[in-house]
Amino acid sequence: MIFFRRFISVFAFCVPAFLDCAAQDGAVKYPPGLMHDLHVQEVSEVQYTFSPAGGQLPPWTKNTIDFDTSGRIVKVQRFDPMKSTAISSEIYHYGPGGKISRVDFYSYGMPENSCFENYIYDTTGRLVLRRDSSMQSGKITGFAVFTYDSSGLVQTKDYYLKKKKLQDRFIYTSDSAGRLVKDVSYYYLESDKPIDMHVYFYEDGRLTGEDVYLHDMKVSCNRVGYVYDGNGKLTSYNFFDGKGKLLSRTDIVYTYYR
Repeated sequence: MIFFRRFISVFAFCVPAFLDCAAQDGAVKYPPGLMHDLHVQEVSEVQYTFSPAGGQLPPWTKNTIDFDTSGRIVKVQRFDPMKSTAISSEIYHYGPGGKISRVDFYSYGMPENSCFENYIYDTTGRLVLRRDSSMQSGKITGFAVFTYDSSGLVQTKDYYLKKKKLQDRFIYTSDSAGRLVKDVSYYYLESDKPIDMHVYFYEDGRLTGEDVYLHDMKVSCNRVGYVYDGNGKLTSYNFFDGKGKLLSRTDIVYTYYR
């Protein structure tokens, strides 16, 4: 839920690592390093891939993220860039105190994959449980349990299948400024060894890069670099392979409230 559920967008999709950390106070917000501008109404992302020779190919994906006047994400849509038709969407709902209460996921091509998530908090307002359910049947399909460190930052997320069988574990590490600097994930249905690790880098308080490690965790297989304008607003992010070859570029365009 780097970025669409794992990483198609640096807004809603940074998700699970950034989404989990951003949602610990109950509101989906901008991830670390992204300029928070309450005048932004919508953000459009268009991703381009590159041929082996380095030539830019036609747009591969397009995403839009809508915000309310409080700067909260309210809607995310993914489009087929060739047809300009929506493939899927996410609708965010907020409860008392502005905390996120539910997210609805609609898959237009495969309605059986549509689902929704409910968010549950402890008495201090921290997110402690996310419950996933099928949109068609209403039955619970799985749930995530969150734990926190002594500073109140997300430390782990365990995801269980409906029979309470542990499927995934995410372990988060933050620096003294409370910024996410590393997350490691495990897939327990296959092994108790980590399957990937993300390491995040910052400069002048902004997220500037991310290294992705797989399997042996020794060599970065991919790197993400973030580009900002002179006002500190994110304008694009680039995805490279382990040898530094550019694989894709995502351009970001902002629309503002009048």
